[in-house]
Amino acid sequence: MDAETDPPDTPAARAALAVAVAYLTPSLLNHSIRSWRWALGFAELDAVGPIDEELLYVGAVLHDISLLEPFDAHRTPFEHAGARSRACSRRGPDGMGAVAPTSPPRSSPT
Repeated sequence: MDAETDPPDTPAARAALAVAVAYLTPSLLNHSIRSWRWALGFAELDAVGPIDEELLYVGAVLHDISLLEPFDAHRTPFEHAGARSRACSRRGPDGMGAVAPTSPPRSSPT
């Protein structure tokens, strides 16, 4: 695995990163990116393939999003957390997923 591997250049990957940047703390965002790089490295070492690089990236980048209150269906009513997820998946005018501005980004877990 090349340490300089670029993320997939797809609308889903760009949207996932936009949501992650808006909501995750810098340390959690970096953890998510590292998780993606580690997964790529282990896939290469274990000769796993072919892999869906977009799915792997999106899953890694967003795998801890439910730790944040706006997306936590245990602390936030399921309907609200689901609505927030849906709002984040809408397409904006630039083709990227729109981040719902209804709650402050980067909320720390309580």
